[in-house]
Amino acid sequence: MISKFDFLLVSHAKPQIGTFNSFFAYAKSINKCSNYKVALIYPSFGNDLKIRSEKINKNLYFISLPCLNYHKYFNLQLIRLICLFFILLRFEYKSILASGFSQPQIALPITLIKIFKKKKVVYLWDDIWGNGLGLRISFIVNKVFLICERISLKFCDHVIYPSSYFKKRISKLKKPSTKIYQPYIDKNKKKNNPSDLKYLKKNFKIKKNQKIIVCMGNAFFDTENIILKSLNNLKDHMDFKCIFVGRFEPSKKNKKKFSYLLKNNIINAGFVKNRKFFNDIMNIADLYMLPMARNIIEESRFPVRILDYLNRKKIIVSNATGELRYLFKKYKLGILTQYSFQSFSKGIKKGLNLSKRNKYLFYQRQHLALVSEFNYRKTANKLISILK
Repeated sequence: MISKFDFLLVSHAKPQIGTFNSFFAYAKSINKCSNYKVALIYPSFGNDLKIRSEKINKNLYFISLPCLNYHKYFNLQLIRLICLFFILLRFEYKSILASGFSQPQIALPITLIKIFKKKKVVYLWDDIWGNGLGLRISFIVNKVFLICERISLKFCDHVIYPSSYFKKRISKLKKPSTKIYQPYIDKNKKKNNPSDLKYLKKNFKIKKNQKIIVCMGNAFFDTENIILKSLNNLKDHMDFKCIFVGRFEPSKKNKKKFSYLLKNNIINAGFVKNRKFFNDIMNIADLYMLPMARNIIEESRFPVRILDYLNRKKIIVSNATGELRYLFKKYKLGILTQYSFQSFSKGIKKGLNLSKRNKYLFYQRQHLALVSEFNYRKTANKLISILK
């Protein structure tokens, strides 16, 4: 395994999770725009007890760490902590960019390396773990997150962030910081084969005249009710199928309450690892749905799945909050609704019945947002200037 790099990018998240997608895009952007050698380090997606290295090209390597999916929240973090520490100790590099610094498997090895090897450390702050996501796990885990967060931020050199919420928190720390969105990397260059899309519809048992809605996500915090109520309201007005890509697991109560809807109108595709299959699902859609909750976790984060929506010439319906709401208003990215199932359902109906001219206007604005806010060259230049 090669051990000499310019930058190490360390993602706490597994492939197909939002933060990993950001780090994948950062690595690809730097690789496309420079000759710097980059390693992207992350937990394995499946059950794997080995450290694996994959050479993408002469300047880009992917390194996966052991992961065992035996629990919703715990999956060999202690093993990854040890593995990461020895990788950071053994490798030669100039600087580290890492996410999830509130978690021990990231915070402890990187802080030790900062103290003893004096390497430059940059953190991405894109989620509230302490007094946020930590509270959803347990009181003790939340306390651990808060301690790790405090230590990590004390010993880092720079913080990057995707939303204005974090800018306010970072300003109190008096740390250098830069606002950076995830860059857009086009992974959908191949034209779709109509016969593949036809087969997919047949496989999903979608009727010829049924409208198709696609909703992506891995953490539907407090949005499950508004999603199901909106779709339940919609089924009284039109025939449709809604395909969920990612982790959508309704509660037992909602499974019983919306059993007819879940059986007849909803398809749960789960995590889709195959890129072509993912693209096919995205491209058969008539409309994309992006629900967000009214809480501090959602208001602070930036849902990077918006980038999978913006370049496909589809209508987007969202009750966006925080940074995304600002961008929706600035560029008119789609139909912006209020936080109620009635408003969301009304927005979906409106989106599915737009004229061709109005759809075209939305597509133009979406493309403008992509090239203006999510340009990979601009992002790569920002990251390189911070890391070098």
